Amino acid sequence: MNKTINQFIKFCIVGFTNVLVDFSFLNLFHLLLHLNIYLSATLSFLIAGFNSFYWNRRWTFRATDPQKAKTQFIQFLLINTIGLGINNLIMYLFIDKLFLNYNLAKLIATIIVVFYNFTANKLWTFKSTISLSDKE
Repeated sequence: MNKTINQFIKFCIVGFTNVLVDFSFLNLFHLLLHLNIYLSATLSFLIAGFNSFYWNRRWTFRATDPQKAKTQFIQFLLINTIGLGINNLIMYLFIDKLFLNYNLAKLIATIIVVFYNFTANKLWTFKSTISLSDKE
């Protein structure tokens, strides 16, 4: 269990840097390039996802087998795509139905999606890096 807590903390640290990447690109695309808010959110989420995969694979879950990298990347993208759907649904509900500011809606969505992303990636994408002590 201790390893899982450490991994979750690392996942959150990586996630925090991804929030910075995500919000930066969200505002760049929306405010400077005048793209639609949902297109901007999608593009920024995907960019942050590439950053997230790299750091979570190398640092959080310490997945070093190069033979598994391609499969893990595909699994990671699939999980993030589902996370993106959850993210955009939450943003839509908070922006269009509750009339919250898009940055506040994005923050709420991010907090919710982090728990889904961590659990799905730990149990599926990087499951081969789970040791016996993690399963106890």
